[in-house]
Amino acid sequence: MSNVKAFDISAWQGRPPTDWFKALAADGHKLGVVQLWGSGPGGIRGTPSINGPNPNAQAQLVQIRDAGMAMAGYIVIPPDTTVKTDQLIAAGLNAAGPFARDLKFVAADIESNRLIHPASPGQRLSNALADIRRAGIPAIIYTSRSKWPKSMGTNSTAFSRVPLWDASYLADSGVFNGWGSFNGATTMDLMFVKYGGWDTRAMWQLAGTVSAVPNFNNKADLNLADFARLGITETLPEEVVDMPDPRVDNILEALGVVQSDLELAGKRLTVLESLAHDHARAVPTGAPAPTPPTPAPAPKPTPPRMHTVIPGDIAGLIAEKYGISLDRLKALNPGQPNSGDWDLIYPGEMFRIA
Repeated sequence: MSNVKAFDISAWQGRPPTDWFKALAADGHKLGVVQLWGSGPGGIRGTPSINGPNPNAQAQLVQIRDAGMAMAGYIVIPPDTTVKTDQLIAAGLNAAGPFARDLKFVAADIESNRLIHPASPGQRLSNALADIRRAGIPAIIYTSRSKWPKSMGTNSTAFSRVPLWDASYLADSGVFNGWGSFNGATTMDLMFVKYGGWDTRAMWQLAGTVSAVPNFNNKADLNLADFARLGITETLPEEVVDMPDPRVDNILEALGVVQSDLELAGKRLTVLESLAHDHARAVPTGAPAPTPPTPAPAPKPTPPRMHTVIPGDIAGLIAEKYGISLDRLKALNPGQPNSGDWDLIYPGEMFRIA
């Protein structure tokens, strides 16, 4: 799918109402991208913005999912003196909570005014992309023609094979004349100026901080996405696409299943089939063929049960409500809550309870 409407939001947008997400879906948006780690509002009016996990990420993601749109995320990669990014990526994915495994991609957000590492910016970005992929999630790069050389160096072309999410606004931030103004002429490569070794973009952020749908004051950035270029094999969460998913390899590896195991299983299956054919040929003429046993139906996987925190909830009462211990609640939700303290949970956070 190409020229798919998409939007992205951050901690700054807070928690828009359910009807806003439904209106976006009704307007043809099929993908919502949520900031997982980056800048957010200060604690007190007038204070500087704070870098950290998006406290609204799970509340935003569940609304995107429930409106029938695909989910994705982005993590800002700030300048640092270390090339390591494992803790940064882990913090971002923890902000997504149980929705992390369903993200179609996570973008490494590269938009600094100085090198993201004083000596090895490429190594820092490589580590970030690798850390995202180790979680079984496809990785892409978000940047712009002006920010890329400032963040990575003037001649950096080493990442041209990674899908590009390009920020190139059609007008000033906050200005958008509506999708109808394109008259069907908008394509993914419209007005694209090559940089960083990329010949094409996979996603285009073309309007920033605008009213995404009429009758709502909530703002978002608007995008066009090409699902094929992004490597997204599914179009919508409820659709099933008969295409191989590279994440299967990661699952098999985590289970300890190696290629030799699969080959041995295949050989055994071939032998069993051969024996079955030989047995069928040995049945005397006129003798009734043996009735094969009816296989037991495969049990359906039980989806995890979730609890959404409401005002007044505390962890101990949530555990008591579902008949589990507090220790069991904590074990079911590694890396949670967002605050890192089970005495500090906030409305909108979601915890697994079974």
